[in-house]
Amino acid sequence: MKSGFIKYSLFKSRKNFNPLSLFYKNHNLTYKDFVSFLHSRNVESPGEDYYKKVKIDFDLKTKSKKENKEFQDIKETISITDNDVIEEQKNVIDEEPVIEEIKIKSKKRKKK
Repeated sequence: MKSGFIKYSLFKSRKNFNPLSLFYKNHNLTYKDFVSFLHSRNVESPGEDYYKKVKIDFDLKTKSKKENKEFQDIKETISITDNDVIEEQKNVIDEEPVIEEIKIKSKKRKKK
């Protein structure tokens, strides 16, 4: 550890630092860029293994977001053309809800 540098875990907890935020800002962030960012803030680098884990995490999250967005686009393009389904939904909406009365029993006081 170089003098004047603090541990990464301490920096992360005190500053509420999320390493994924760096990847969201720069998708092509290299390990050297990651280390230089930390050194500019007098923080010791956690190691290349940690960088790889965060990078994989970022890739998985962005991939799932892209898939969700594509799914939403497909879902919006599909239209319902079956009249029976639409009529059935209208009937369900038109029905009045059934409300059951609930009787509340009060407790009697004990006599002394």
